[in-house]
Amino acid sequence: KPLSITQIVEKAIDSNWTDRPKKLYTVERHIRPDVPLVTGDRLALEHAFQNLLSNAARHAMKISPWLAVSVGTSSDRSEVEVRIADHGPGIPADERSRIFDPFFRGQRAIEDQVHGTGLGLSLVKSIIEAHGGTIGVTGQSAGGAEFVIRLPASQQEQPSEFTDSFSRG
Repeated sequence: KPLSITQIVEKAIDSNWTDRPKKLYTVERHIRPDVPLVTGDRLALEHAFQNLLSNAARHAMKISPWLAVSVGTSSDRSEVEVRIADHGPGIPADERSRIFDPFFRGQRAIEDQVHGTGLGLSLVKSIIEAHGGTIGVTGQSAGGAEFVIRLPASQQEQPSEFTDSFSRG
């Protein structure tokens, strides 16, 4: 179905920080109002973005309680781009190519006894790729990481009220 990635990302942000005192963290939102729809499975995409934000909270928030989330488009509007950045401990360069592998856990996560199975990012990558998209990570091992997700924009425009009611009936 055509979906608003903006709504999915906003929901993921809200659900990840509703239990945390707001004065202890900052989530900068840079969300363009004219982002095209994407075609996909709402629950799967919600799961992917909740996982990414939960990881950021778990790994980065102890060091720097700041995140930036941006949603925009490519210059030709053929792709929707979501960026999730933090000022946490970073991901060592030699681990970046493996973080999406099933069961991989970074050395820092093991040393700091951060709970997890190493399956979350593998699932996120599978979900994004199943939607025809890509995911990557940049950053420096000295601090901070930025996940960049690109999904193809839907060829369909916003569904009309008539189309929506017709498909339900």
